[in-house]
Amino acid sequence: MAPITKECDYLVIGGGSGGLASARRASGQWSAKTIAVESNRLGGTCVNVGCVPKKVTWNAAAIAETLHEAKAYGFSIKETAPFDWKTFKHKRDAYVERLNGIYAKNLGNDHVEWLHGRARLRSKNEAEVVLDDGSKETIRAKKILLATGGHPNIPKIPGSELGITSDGFFDLEKRPEKVALVGAGYIAVEMAGMFHHLGSETHLFIRHDKFLRNFDPMIQDKIVSEYERQGIIIHRNSSQSEVEKHPEKAGWLKLHYSDSENKSGTLDIDCLLWAIGRNPEVEDLGLDKAGVKQNERGQIIADDYQNTNIDGIYSLGDVCGKIELTPVAIAAGRQLANRLFGGPDFRNAKLDYTNIPSVVFAHPEVGSIGMTEPEAREKYDDKVKVYNTSFTAMYYAMMEPNEKAPSSYKLICVGPEEKVVGLHILGSGCSEMLQGFGVAVKMGATKKDFDSCVAIHPTSAEELTTKALPKDFVHFNMASTHQLKVQDIFSVKDYVCLVTGGGTGIGLMATQALAANGAKVYITGRRMEALENAAKNHSPEGGGHIIPIGPCDVTSKSDLEKLVQKLASKEKYLNLLITNAGVSGPKAPPDSTSADELHDKIWQAESVDDWSSVLKTNVTSVYFSTVAFLPLLQASIGEKFAPRSPSVIVISSMSGIMRHSQGHFAYNAAKGATVHLSKLMSAEFEKAEVRVNSIAPGYFPSEMTMKESDDSNKTHMPAEKVQEKGHVPADRPGSDEEMAQAVIFLCKNCYVNGELIAVDGGVLNQVPGR
Repeated sequence: MAPITKECDYLVIGGGSGGLASARRASGQWSAKTIAVESNRLGGTCVNVGCVPKKVTWNAAAIAETLHEAKAYGFSIKETAPFDWKTFKHKRDAYVERLNGIYAKNLGNDHVEWLHGRARLRSKNEAEVVLDDGSKETIRAKKILLATGGHPNIPKIPGSELGITSDGFFDLEKRPEKVALVGAGYIAVEMAGMFHHLGSETHLFIRHDKFLRNFDPMIQDKIVSEYERQGIIIHRNSSQSEVEKHPEKAGWLKLHYSDSENKSGTLDIDCLLWAIGRNPEVEDLGLDKAGVKQNERGQIIADDYQNTNIDGIYSLGDVCGKIELTPVAIAAGRQLANRLFGGPDFRNAKLDYTNIPSVVFAHPEVGSIGMTEPEAREKYDDKVKVYNTSFTAMYYAMMEPNEKAPSSYKLICVGPEEKVVGLHILGSGCSEMLQGFGVAVKMGATKKDFDSCVAIHPTSAEELTTKALPKDFVHFNMASTHQLKVQDIFSVKDYVCLVTGGGTGIGLMATQALAANGAKVYITGRRMEALENAAKNHSPEGGGHIIPIGPCDVTSKSDLEKLVQKLASKEKYLNLLITNAGVSGPKAPPDSTSADELHDKIWQAESVDDWSSVLKTNVTSVYFSTVAFLPLLQASIGEKFAPRSPSVIVISSMSGIMRHSQGHFAYNAAKGATVHLSKLMSAEFEKAEVRVNSIAPGYFPSEMTMKESDDSNKTHMPAEKVQEKGHVPADRPGSDEEMAQAVIFLCKNCYVNGELIAVDGGVLNQVPGR
């Protein structure tokens, strides 16, 4: 094998927006020795054949549109003002070339070494780069990022190579007279609008009856209708069978197709543009040499932390096909560099892939963030409230009715708080408008927040702050009877939960309660065999799951950090944390009137180490476990759950409330501290909309109290053992069902915070406490 010629901390293969953002952050901010490799122009698809030249072209089309509309304002301008495509293309190309130079300069400013060539993996930490002059470099890297992007797809039909893709669009030297675009996504819709407004006869071929089918139905309906009003010819439910050179017109093509009526036809065109999707750029990348896995589409498989299946190799952007947007790749690249090289503070850094705003630069523009209405109704059912408005922007006030473009906005809200989980807008200025409203949605804004913002008048955006109530509106203090079914108001279906000490005792009772009702429950503890045994014996048939996530010493911050990272690699969020880990500590019965006897009994039976151990497990671990999972808990608010729904339940004890030591000074003192700690955390973490409550169990059968358990991790506590104490009005131990009821209640009731529920059979009514 060729000898190593270069070594680095970070090798970035791919010079697009995501790869370069990661390379610059790693080197410029974190001083990691970084090498970037790119075989084409710097900036990738976005800068060279994507977002940047597209937006410049969209601007030109928008100006043409404005010229057409200017007469309504009294301007005497020819509607068919000449457009010099050649001059425009030359200036657009020069702008892109200038950006290429800026990218190269920025790499130098951040001390990133840039190699112009093609890289191929040789192993998990080595790559060979063939440079432009044919020479080779062999690089060994501690970490490798694969950010090679993608390329347009072309159908496998006769003559398809006669068409162009979005890449070829920017090479066109003149405006086509008659163009056919095939596709129904961003690229096809955007370019159809540009061609049309720059004067080309435009035909759009789609496989179904609508386009932008991943967007909200309102968007689909309005944009299709508007494109047809403008004069774009839409061929629905169409397919293409052949492309051939026109037999009579030089430079023209003949497209063979069938349409929605299953009729075959041909269309004479001088430009055919395929926009039917993109494939990952992985050819000759050497993925097999490094063992990197791909999905069925050939995309590199990467998790939300950008990890591939190979330790030390990462991937982001179009090549792994998550959300194929430039800002997403840039943000993911920077977060990855932070995590890899930024030290302990960034150990869990990753991009939050929820609520990513996106815009289609159509005519008119389209903007969207969050869930569509069908997605919301599938997840939330009748908890969804939708606010719609359609209007004519003031810009069109001077125009004839048939020349006025529509504006339509939709807010999708969920739950009594009316949290905004989806926002969809269509109309002039939407691309700029969405950024600010996107921040609001990302922060968890409610309909009330929108309504409380004083409108800027006159603007189109004010419609989002002054919307009328929907027809099906039900005030949240006036729930209908069918909304109050127990199985609905206490449903934990699809909840993600973590129970510490979840393999035995009260922790296992809580685990069973949640899993039985549809939750996914991760359990941890000190003994893996106990966790596996709990999952084996108590996982419900159908519905929820009990998943041992591995052993963890919750008194260790490093163990907790590893647990957080492990859970975050599996789940986007956490709905409920139950802190149940506990130890009983030494027992020193103080029942004596003699101070000397009291001294001897206690002094000899207990040690400072005993107390430290009990406090560390029963109090300190509760605090750090809760703090460790706060970000994952809050992250659930950005998904399908309302503010204040994230919950922590601290399992304390009635012993922490009563004024009676029971011979367990250390244990009872620790549990008393836990009760107060829960109240402190509830007050402080309220700001993050995470609730903290605690349960004070009485006499429940557990491994800790009975010092034994059966093959299924369960323990039996005879009623006589409780009856002999003489202060338990219920005259028996608590049951699994009674603990389950308390757990589910505190988990689900978003209006309860900072409370302590004693589940003790009435003991605290008999024994002084509280």
